[in-house]
Amino acid sequence: GTNMNYLAIPSFITAVLVLALGVVVYLKGKKNDSIKIFFGLSVSISTWHFFMSLAYNCKAESIAELLTRICHIGIVFISITTFHFVVEFLRIKTSKTLIAGTYFAGVFFSFSMLTNNLFIEGLYHYSWGIYPKAGKYHPFFLVFLFVQATSLIVMLLRNYVRQQTMLIRKNQIKYILLACLFLTASTVDFIPVYGIPIVPTGYIFILIFVSLIAYGTIKYRALDISLVVTRTGIFL
Repeated sequence: GTNMNYLAIPSFITAVLVLALGVVVYLKGKKNDSIKIFFGLSVSISTWHFFMSLAYNCKAESIAELLTRICHIGIVFISITTFHFVVEFLRIKTSKTLIAGTYFAGVFFSFSMLTNNLFIEGLYHYSWGIYPKAGKYHPFFLVFLFVQATSLIVMLLRNYVRQQTMLIRKNQIKYILLACLFLTASTVDFIPVYGIPIVPTGYIFILIFVSLIAYGTIKYRALDISLVVTRTGIFL
């Protein structure tokens, strides 16, 4: 038999679908900040899954490790762009400094991911394939992700509960909230980074995220893009 690692297939498909969603939203969207940030978010998710799909089938250890480091850069910017997107989507007045600070932190993490072993050191070899190995300071990176994920979910929940008058706005918030919850659930893929041999299935949650964003946008215009929905179909 071949040595193909089949985990590469769902990862690759996920990368393509997320990028396609981002491109459609960007091309059809009103060119406001939230649309641009959403595009950045989709590129980040896509980076994670695309480079992981390459790493799964890479025979050269050093290149495989580099690929998993690049995929971590995607992960760094998923939380940053999701946080930024939610702030824009909810039109929350927040300090430019706070947002800029998260991006600066992202650059620092990315630089470290690529150049040293603070966050990633080497690879695990599991029965189902290779996987990046957490460095000594990886838990600090998880805290960074957790703080952003928690605050954006709290912001969405508060706005959802408060929104009493405009039903369509309430539904828009609902679909973005659900999508963000599933996006956060994809962090189950961090478990094998710590030596626990669970097969990474985060792509399932990412596919649900894509479906919720697409449905919420088609039905309630959760993302402000121009599309015509008729009985016979959806026209972009």
